This record gives sequence, structure tokens and C-alpha cells, in this order.
Amino acid sequence: MTDYFTLSNGLKVYGEYLPNMRSATIGIWTKTGSAAETMEENGMSHFLEHMFFKGTERRSYQQIAQEIDNMGAQANAFTSKELTCYYIQSIDEKVPQALDILLDMFCHSVFPEKEIQKEKGVILEEIAMSQDSPDDLLHDKLAETFFTGTPLSKTILGPAENIRRFTREDVLAYQKKHYHADNIVVAIAGNYQRQAIQAQLEEQLGSIPGGMPQQIFGPLAGWEPQARELTLKKDIEQVNLGLGFPMYGFLDDRKYAGSILSSILGGGMSSRLFQKVREELGAAYSVYSFPAIYCSGGMMVIYAGTSLEKLEQVTSGIMGEIENLRKNGITEEELLSLAGALEAKSEHPLARAVLAGAKERKPASLPEVVDFQAVPGNGLCGKIEDSVLAGGNLPYISGQANVPDLQRRQAERLAEDGKTPLFFAKDGRLIGMIAVADVIKEDSPQAVKELQN
Repeated sequence: MTDYFTLSNGLKVYGEYLPNMRSATIGIWTKTGSAAETMEENGMSHFLEHMFFKGTERRSYQQIAQEIDNMGAQANAFTSKELTCYYIQSIDEKVPQALDILLDMFCHSVFPEKEIQKEKGVILEEIAMSQDSPDDLLHDKLAETFFTGTPLSKTILGPAENIRRFTREDVLAYQKKHYHADNIVVAIAGNYQRQAIQAQLEEQLGSIPGGMPQQIFGPLAGWEPQARELTLKKDIEQVNLGLGFPMYGFLDDRKYAGSILSSILGGGMSSRLFQKVREELGAAYSVYSFPAIYCSGGMMVIYAGTSLEKLEQVTSGIMGEIENLRKNGITEEELLSLAGALEAKSEHPLARAVLAGAKERKPASLPEVVDFQAVPGNGLCGKIEDSVLAGGNLPYISGQANVPDLQRRQAERLAEDGKTPLFFAKDGRLIGMIAVADVIKEDSPQAVKELQN
């Protein structure tokens, strides 16, 4: 059962009620990250995320940690280039207590000067650790180089000199600037009591100021990807290789196809890169690809760690798989295998909460690509078409086709469980189906796909 309501200040709350679960996850999302920062502010989103765990008007940082552990809950936070999220997960009977802690941290943190100075040391060590971690350093430098001159080029941790310079006044000013009702979304997934949760959220979050400009991450105006090469020398055993390619952004429907392509190319043990570079060539322990998707743009990343002696072999193997993909596309078997993996990932309660929270990033006028409905005497019908990507046929969705009886019965059972059947087709023929959560009933299943990918 999906849920949606707004608080008195306009703050949006999305939920998915799952009564058969014995836990729930609650996340508070803010539309701010390194891409929202000025060069002088760079690192502040992440710094502020740390400070929310450092004490409130009612709880010290020790009490926060102790209460979370005592109830067997899990709490954490993360900062990205465009979002910061604070979440807690607990068993269903402890949800009110867990939410009380999360809201206390989010609404009543006091940011003690002493803790700010201590946390500077923690984050400076985190920066040093990332500099000593070759793969972390590579990904930061790859994004910095690929997105040169844009907000996406800034690192999440920020430069050490900024961290040393931040003051308590800087922290409070940044919080006031970005942490208002128009920039905040709450997402809930699991077994929870809607009325009690709504009252609790209204009491704490309803007083956050609203009516302020919402953070908008639009397309990167005037930016075009360019071929660049960056080499950094460090005294380590391996060469860490990173390749960045243009990828569709969050507001572009073609990102669905790009995400599927990335998973097939290097998303798991059965992916083409893993099978070629590790299993067949035995030339690398770690090789993978992933899509870095943002509202402002995107990048397809391929990574491999290998010895200097095998670098040419690994590079040749990677480029060979890319060329093969461009010429021959993907197979039905690869797509169906990926469909099963997506279905399994969507079942985790934290994934459900992430799915609901990320929904707010959907553009206001998202075109429908999937529109399945019950048709008397004809089962379920939907729009189905083929999409073409990188020179090969990529089975995707839209067009008109009948759904066979077996898939129809499966889809009906999924609908009874509050899920949306997502169909894959090629040449007008249905070849697979997975289930994803229907986050908001009035939205098309396309919105759900957007979040799942």
C-alpha cells in the first residue's frame, strides 16, 4: 500500500506500507550536496551531515548512539553530489522511538563548538584516508576531470583547507540556507502506523520554515564532454584504471537504457567485463562499471585494478567488450538475468525507502512509457516497443502487445501485493517481467522504473 501526504508547511512525505514486514526504515532527504556548494562552501554538506550526530538539546552524542544500539536499530547518513540523507531502521514496535531520535537529531542539533573542532579532525582523517585509497582517489579525480568547470566536478568531502576554515556560524548559515521545507522529503517503507507517524512528523518537522526557493539541479548549461586523460603517480603495487563516458542524467528517460547497459557490461559476476577480464584473461581481481547519474548530467564509469605488466591486456579487453557491445548489442538472456537481480534488490526495506525518497527528483511532466491496464476478455495489455542503444537492439518498453495468460496471472498477483509488473519486450514479443513497487498510485510505473534504476 502506497502513501503520500504533506505537512502543514508543505513538506512532502512518501511511504510504502508493508504490513507483512517486522521493521521499517525512515529517511529524511535534503536537496543539497557538493553540487549545491560554492567553492568556498565545498565540503559543508558532508560536514553538516556529521554534525547532526553530535548532540541535541535533549541528547548528547553518547546518548544518541546508546539509545540506537539499545533498541537494536541502525542509523546512518550519507552525502552525495545532489542529496543528503539521514535514515534509521528499526523493528516495527520501536518505530516511534527510532523516529523520535532521528527527528531530534534533524530538528534540534546544537552543533557544539567543541564537537565542531573535533569533527574537523575526523573529516581531515577521512580526506587523508581517501587520498591513500587508490580507487577512491581515482573516482574523485575522474569526476573532477570529466565534469571540469561544472558543479559536479567538486568532491563531496571538500578540500582540507575548507574544513579547517569552517566555523559554527558557517554551519548554521548553510543549514538555514538549504534545510527548509521546500528542500526536504521524508520517505518511509515497512510496517508503520500512518496516523501516529504523521502526527510525530508534523510535531517536529511541521515547524521548519517553508515558502523558500527549492534547490534545482538543472542540465549543465554550455558543458560538453571532452576527451581528456589524467595520470597520477603513487608508490603502490597496482595500476588503477578508470574510464568515463557520457551518460544520460536523471531527467532524461534514456538513463533507463543506460543503467541496464551498465549492469550488463560490468554490474556483477556474470557481466561481460568480469567474465572477460577476470575469468577469461585472469588479468584483474576487480573490474566493474556503474552509472553515475545526477539531475545535472551523468557519467558511465568503468574501473579495473591490475598490475602495470597487465595494463595493456586489461585495457584491450575492456575496449574489446565495448566495441562488441556497440556492434552486436545485448542478448535476451542477459536482459532476463538482469531482471531477476533488479527484482531481488527492490525487496529490501532500505531500498524501498530510497525508492520512495528519490521519487521527489522526478520531473513534474514525466512522459508515460508504460501504461498497463486490465482489459476484459483480453488480460493485461500494454505499450511495447524496441529501443536501440550503442548500435544494438535493447529490449525495452512501450508499443501495444497482449500479455500471455501466465504473465497475466503473475501480474494480477503482484498488483494485489501493491507492486507494479514491469514488462520487457523485443520485436513486439514479451520476453520477461519483473516486479517493482508502485510508489505513488497516481504516477505511472515509469516513475517507479526511474527510481529503481
